[in-house]
Amino acid sequence: VTFSANRGASIEELGTMLRKTNLVFPDVYLDFLKKINGCELFKFKELGGFEFLGTNEIQKENSFQQESYMEDWDKRLTVFCNLICDGDFLSFKSYDNGTYEIIDCYHDDLPKNWNVISNSFEDFLERLIDLKGKRYW
Repeated sequence: VTFSANRGASIEELGTMLRKTNLVFPDVYLDFLKKINGCELFKFKELGGFEFLGTNEIQKENSFQQESYMEDWDKRLTVFCNLICDGDFLSFKSYDNGTYEIIDCYHDDLPKNWNVISNSFEDFLERLIDLKGKRYW
């Protein structure tokens, strides 16, 4: 099992990503990107683990998922992490009042059926690390 991380994103990289994507991110994820601009956590060969997207991957991945689900896509979703090897991914679901949820995006189902796994990025990461990469949801 490995961990690899990119250097933190610059203010310019974050600004460019936000302008190009027009996506909504919780401040805590933008802070994460400033420290770690994408990483692979609990990666085991190519068989499992988590790929947290950096500023260079976010636009491509979000466009891909929006095109894949077409009219079923929920515009409040922002993909931020791919689950290595199985096609599933994680998204932030943002609300007008500034809150968000972390959604388990099961690729064989429609977005309206996806489940909430946390309402805090910090809690999500803490639980993931405590359980050594096991999907607790």
